[in-house]
Amino acid sequence: KKGIGQWSFGGDKTPSAGASWYYNWGPYSKGGPAEHIPMIWGWRDNNDGAFHALAASRAPAMLGVNEPDGNGIASWTMTPDQLNHGLAIAREVFPREAYTLVGPGLVSGQSGWLDHINYWVCDAVSPHPYAKGVSSPAQRAELDFMLNAYRNKGLPLWCTAYDSRPPGMA
Repeated sequence: KKGIGQWSFGGDKTPSAGASWYYNWGPYSKGGPAEHIPMIWGWRDNNDGAFHALAASRAPAMLGVNEPDGNGIASWTMTPDQLNHGLAIAREVFPREAYTLVGPGLVSGQSGWLDHINYWVCDAVSPHPYAKGVSSPAQRAELDFMLNAYRNKGLPLWCTAYDSRPPGMA
């Protein structure tokens, strides 16, 4: 299945992209022509009982934490221990028999960060290969190295963010 990340649906790109699902970096649907897959962007999203509300909604999957290894505006920065604690709670609320729990997408692309995450609680992982294009052999090698680090976790890949612009390009 193909999905798309989209904040809102004015000028909707979901159907033209051939996407059957979307996410909006948040736990709740904002309507739209495709199935919403919620994201727990950061653990603060659970302060109002969002996990339990989402479990009752029966979404088929849950995206867990956006870019916990980053310091940018889109990141919910946390240590690996904090992330592991949150993933364990998410797995309790979203049992494997009923939900696909997709592990966090890392912004750094540093495969060493992955070694500290308890991915055994997840059903898939979510690489964010920013600025890792395929236009040169060196770029392709860098992308392959990063994706192989994720593949080595033995889980399916859900690529939920991608941008192949060269670093530094706006």
